[in-house]
Amino acid sequence: MRLGGTAAPPMWRVWLGIHLTHGLGVFVFGLLCLLIATHDFNLVERIGAIRPLAIAVSAAYLAISLRFFFYGPVIITAVATACFTTATVLSA
Repeated sequence: MRLGGTAAPPMWRVWLGIHLTHGLGVFVFGLLCLLIATHDFNLVERIGAIRPLAIAVSAAYLAISLRFFFYGPVIITAVATACFTTATVLSA
């Protein structure tokens, strides 16, 4: 595909780009949650929106994986959602 050209990229490259960017987004979200929780848990306690937001994002990924993916991503996102929810309930 040339810049400014009319040629469309092959479908495989489009799918690969979508999956790589979304996978990177999931990875960064998980890494940020892990880094915040391990290095400055007081921040998690001070900012009340962090825990519900983490539950909402992981629940959204769970809903998407239930609808569109196979059992591997469903299990992983279900465990992540359960962990975020359990941590929120136990710390309240």
